[in-house]
Amino acid sequence: MQKCKFWKPLLFLTLLTIGAGGCQLIGIMASPNGVHKVEYAKVDMSAFKKSKYAVVVEYPGKVSPTANLHYKITKAVSSQLKEHLKVKDIVKYKDVARLRNSVPNYGLLSAYQIGKLLKADVVIVVTIVDYSLYELPTAGYYTGSLDISMSVFDVKNQVKLWPAEGKRSDVELNVEAAKGEDKISDRLSAAAAHCVVRDLYDCQSIHYKVLEEKVDHSIGQW
Repeated sequence: MQKCKFWKPLLFLTLLTIGAGGCQLIGIMASPNGVHKVEYAKVDMSAFKKSKYAVVVEYPGKVSPTANLHYKITKAVSSQLKEHLKVKDIVKYKDVARLRNSVPNYGLLSAYQIGKLLKADVVIVVTIVDYSLYELPTAGYYTGSLDISMSVFDVKNQVKLWPAEGKRSDVELNVEAAKGEDKISDRLSAAAAHCVVRDLYDCQSIHYKVLEEKVDHSIGQW
């Protein structure tokens, strides 16, 4: 059998190619635009690690009762707070619901007043601006959208932590198709919860935006 005279040059070129690819991969990982890029928290919540949080979901308009968005968004936001901010003390949903149903003129209460009644240090208010659900031609499939705004309040000092006073944080979400109404509301609630909490901790850029988001996360004027 005749030996190939070109195996050494070929081996050198192969190793060179692999080496160049490896360096390129390392460069991507280390570069500012790589996967480790971080969207830093918009507000420092470190002083509230041991605080009691209340998640209050409001909707001034009419929302489908089958969606049960009050409960689903509250549960999802609470889960995000526990995972990313390591919050251990969160007012239970049933206590927020009881307050809403028992206090006269509840809608006139400020976030600070609600927080005091719930004995919470931090109140996160999620307002459902709009919720839509439509059945698609394919049996059992739906499309849905959810628009929310959110604010975070320091109850004790009566300070709006995020966004700044006079501004609001808006998010528009959309699920193009899913089987069953519950799947739509589940996905929208999970996406909303992520968008509510993501500005309160250092979030990796690749995880910052969710697939359900229709437009860039925006801060607008009231």
